Amino acid sequence: MATYPFWKDVAKVAGRLLRLQGAASVSQVMRRISELYGERQTVLRSCQRVLRSFVDWGVLEDTETKGVFRQGKRVAVTDPKTCAWILEALLRSGASSSTLTVTRFALALFPFELRGLSLSEVENNERVELIRYNLDYTY
Repeated sequence: MATYPFWKDVAKVAGRLLRLQGAASVSQVMRRISELYGERQTVLRSCQRVLRSFVDWGVLEDTETKGVFRQGKRVAVTDPKTCAWILEALLRSGASSSTLTVTRFALALFPFELRGLSLSEVENNERVELIRYNLDYTY
């Protein structure tokens, strides 16, 4: 995600469609990615390959309708250090500051359930600044 922001953007678009509709079609994802990166053949081919990778990994599943996907298995992340690492990757990928509550449900993280997101692990990470403004924490 931090190294390849294109993957994050495809995941974010797919995650948004899955959350809103329960399914995502290749054409919908490609249309939104084309708005971000331009309507070039390399962008469209890359988008298709990223979506196929998601299917290969099991986080998206093919439906009976060709070119339409539904949510696959969600990976439960219970290790606090791994959750903090995913959080840092999300921030480094260009996400602006956010709250811990919002990050748990970030669209780009649709394949993951961050069950082990620990405040102490985030506080101990010297690469992430944690600030408390109200009842939630911002980083």
